[in-house]
Parts: sequence; C-alpha cells; structure tokens
Amino acid sequence: MKKILVIATSLFVLSANAASACSCLPTTPQQSLQNSEAVFSGRVVDVTEQSPAERRPGRRNEDPNFLNGVKVTFEVSEVWKGNSERRLVVTTSDSSASCGYSFQEGQEYLVYASDEDAQLKTGLCSGTKRLSDARADLAVLGEGETPVNYRLNAAQLQQHRQLWRNQNISSYRYTLRVSCFCTPEVTQPVVVEVRNNRVTSITAANTGKPVNQEYFRQYNSVPKLFNIVQNAIANKAASMQITYHRTLGYPTQINIDKDAQMADEEIYLTIENLQVIR
Repeated sequence: MKKILVIATSLFVLSANAASACSCLPTTPQQSLQNSEAVFSGRVVDVTEQSPAERRPGRRNEDPNFLNGVKVTFEVSEVWKGNSERRLVVTTSDSSASCGYSFQEGQEYLVYASDEDAQLKTGLCSGTKRLSDARADLAVLGEGETPVNYRLNAAQLQQHRQLWRNQNISSYRYTLRVSCFCTPEVTQPVVVEVRNNRVTSITAANTGKPVNQEYFRQYNSVPKLFNIVQNAIANKAASMQITYHRTLGYPTQINIDKDAQMADEEIYLTIENLQVIR
C-alpha cells in the first residue's frame, strides 16, 4: 500500500511539474519574424529586476497575478524590424517555467520581441536565441539595418545649425540634387537662389530654365534642410547619414530611410556649390 502511495505521489509531482513547464510550438525564422514587432541582434549590457508597476502599467502593484520579470538592456548591433535605436530594453519573465528567457550580461543574442503595454517582451517561445546559434535565422533575415544614434544626430544637428546661424548668411545659392522614387522633374539637378531669406528662383542646373518650384518646396532653403534632419530624428527614421559643411555648417548630404519595412520612401539629397551672394 505504501509503495502504491509513493508511486501515486511521484506521478502527481511529475504531472504538476509538466503542467507548470513552458511548452512551445515549433517555429521557423519566417514565422518568428512575422509574429514579432521588433527583431534585432545585440549585446546584453544590463539585467535588472522589473518592478510591479513596470510589469503592467496602470495595474495595482499588489495585484497577485503579477509575474516576476526582468528588464534586459541591449547595445544593438543590427535591426531587421522595429525601432532602429542604439539601445533597446526588453522584458521577460524571470522563470523558465513561465517561458522567460535567461539572458546573460555580456552575451550577444538575436531577439524576437512583441510589443505589449508599450513594452518589448520576449521569451522562450519567441525564437530568441544566442547569436552564435542563429545561423539559420540570419540566413533567412539577410542584412539588417545599422541602428541610429539619435542623440548623436541631434547633437550634431544642433551644433551645425548654430554654426550656420552664426554666419548670418541671408542671401545665397546652391545646387541641389534629389534622389528618390520620384518623377524626372524632381531628380534633375537644380540651382536654388535665396535673397534676404526668401526664395527668388529655382532653375534647372543644365539649362538655366525655371522649374516648378512646388517640387522643391521642402528643400528650397538651408533652414528647411535642417528641418528635414530634425523631423527624421523626431520620427526615429530607420537609418540616417548626414554630413555637414565643416566651416559654414549647412548639410551637404542627407540620406534618410524613414521605414526599413517600406520600399521607395528613401530620400537622398546632395547640396553643393553653395555661394554667398553679396
């Protein structure tokens, strides 16, 4: 009788453990990508316990249904989906039985994350894995985007915008080249002329003939070029490459991809031959 009781108790314990364990359906890299709001690779720089208020914003801290969680901060190296930032914070349960992923500080991972309650979350069933084990995933994902350092871009914008203002230049002309998924009228090089901070003419660089100024309304002054960069930073463009004139401060090259998941919305501006009009 005792033997039967021991066996029954053992079976009960095993059943309880099995019921509480995390169980995941098999998934492919394509499915993991499709089911995620953010996909990136990066190195873990910090792992900290998540407070109850952080786990479920707006819910009472004493709610007994709260799961213990951790916040994992990543230094991002490559992005395939979602915000293209240098640092991202992802949350996960601190228990593998609750499908939490155990991240190790200093290690690199490929992360598939969902967006819940305005927080990125991941776990054992999302497809997340060590980067060294992600060869099959990387073959499917292909080349990702380099994350954007928005703070650095914002600091550079502020510095060079002030440098341009310090020149106190109100009359100038420059050659503008636009590369985009646009009509030929937009992509032809043009000469923009500004006098006393007002646009006086926009002409074709090759013929000198006037062009439709409406096509170039966003790019027809140096302050507007700065605004393009500012808007890209504010809207967290997927990628940005901006160069500025070393002494005058105005942008000389603006390359912006607003959304890595959308085609044909990239824009590339080249500003050259700026001449001050006396």
